[in-house]
Amino acid sequence: MVTGLALQAIGLAWIGFVTTPTGAYVHVVAPFVLSGIGMALYFAPVANVVLSSVKPEEEGQASGANNAIRELGGVFGVAVLASVFAHYGGYGSGQSFVDGMQPAIYVGAALVGLGAVASLGVARKRRPAEQEALEPVLEAAA
Repeated sequence: MVTGLALQAIGLAWIGFVTTPTGAYVHVVAPFVLSGIGMALYFAPVANVVLSSVKPEEEGQASGANNAIRELGGVFGVAVLASVFAHYGGYGSGQSFVDGMQPAIYVGAALVGLGAVASLGVARKRRPAEQEALEPVLEAAA
């Protein structure tokens, strides 16, 4: 999770840094790929963390809560970043668009970076059944 969020934050900041009104699309391909890899590395583990933190009979509720919070986060994230964009720029010209986009991208990168730091505190819990299944492997390795 930490690596995924860190890659996403770096990719977003990179996008903000290289974007210009006359810039070629090729300049943002690598940061978009980096951001995509970051999100791929984040979403699967976060679901695992959520589901491994509850009893098996509570997994449906945990999954639903996780999905609802993810959707709300997306809505509020778009609202906040759109407000930053509107404050600093607009759609009047290419330069105006970049003037609004860059601060919004940097705010998004900072928030994702904070998420990466916060995810350092997430401890991986193993369920008893998972631990029992790992015991033969751990004993063989010892």
